[in-house]
Amino acid sequence: MLKDKLAWRLRRVYRLGQMPKSYVRVLLHIAMEGPKTKYRIEKETRLSHAMVHEAIEVLLDYGQVEGKRVGTTRVGLPKTEYRLTPRGLIEAIAVAEENDIGRIAQKWKQVEPVFVGKWDYLVEKVGKEKTAQMLRRAASYLDWMTAGSNVERFRNEAVSQVLADYQQKLFEGGDVSSLEKQEIEKWVEAFEGDPELRRYFRNYVKETFEFLQKGMEWIQFLKSLI
Repeated sequence: MLKDKLAWRLRRVYRLGQMPKSYVRVLLHIAMEGPKTKYRIEKETRLSHAMVHEAIEVLLDYGQVEGKRVGTTRVGLPKTEYRLTPRGLIEAIAVAEENDIGRIAQKWKQVEPVFVGKWDYLVEKVGKEKTAQMLRRAASYLDWMTAGSNVERFRNEAVSQVLADYQQKLFEGGDVSSLEKQEIEKWVEAFEGDPELRRYFRNYVKETFEFLQKGMEWIQFLKSLI
């Protein structure tokens, strides 16, 4: 059994959704309830002692949680609470029920303050459902083997995923309805109304414009050869 567990941990597994359900359950419990010791996780989830210890060990290995010593137990042993890292927060959002995303965002806003931390602001501007969908889609999109800061990629994807459907519709020759235009205007107002969100939104506009401009230059070059 131990050999099988070690073999599993050596597999190329990078996303929480690929891990055993007990690991997902432990991470989501921390995400929903806040920092917890292994003992509290066992008591509150009713998972076995061995299962919780194994899950925490793997989540530590994959950088989804981190431990912080918070004192000692009654018998003098170190007491450690486990809390989400930025990666763990994003992974939890990717696998959580949509109705739970707001609770997770409220609990861990200090871990990712730019988008997750703006939950209340964005809900006021565009609504709870749209905000939850934005965070879920951005979190689900990430590839954790990509080099660079995945927190930065999450923030850039949050803007991109919001506008992707509308953009795709235009590219396919469709028209944006009056309702969809109102939705876009709400998002733009929300992004422009906050200095941090504005930076990511304007960076998206700039990069998209440059990409399309280069595409047009390429097409014009090909046309010149015809």
